Amino acid sequence: MADKKFSASIKKWYVKAYPTDELGPELVGNFAGALETMANGGDIYDYMGVGDSLVRERLFTRLSEMLGLDYEHIYQLWLYHTVSLELRAKAAENGIAL
Repeated sequence: MADKKFSASIKKWYVKAYPTDELGPELVGNFAGALETMANGGDIYDYMGVGDSLVRERLFTRLSEMLGLDYEHIYQLWLYHTVSLELRAKAAENGIAL
């Protein structure tokens, strides 16, 4: 099972971090699910429930911060569904199997 911080709601984090963004209340899912969705070839926009690239970029930045990895690892995961060795190891440390 994913670490508590990765099981947390994306919406709850986003609304607190970006209170003026009207898309925040529409977000769904959690951080672990976002990573798993991308690793399995799923559409992150469908998973988040919002089709906005700024929201996606903010989520990717947050994921990279949470994992202690460069943004590029998350970007490559989204773009090519490629799980780098570093990303796989950091995810596993947090109870997420990619």
